[in-house]
Amino acid sequence: MADITRQCKDCGKSFVINEGQQKWFKNKGFSFPVRCEACRQVRKQQKETKKYE
Repeated sequence: MADITRQCKDCGKSFVINEGQQKWFKNKGFSFPVRCEACRQVRKQQKETKKYE
């Protein structure tokens, strides 16, 4: 399995999904991410903040 390069849906930067990450997402039944790690973290924090408002 080769590395996959994607463009982040939010910031537009390119990011790589390596073989180990691909296997992890596939084993969990998840689709590959459309956002880079930094943007995923920001969204996660925003969701956590909304829970407590």
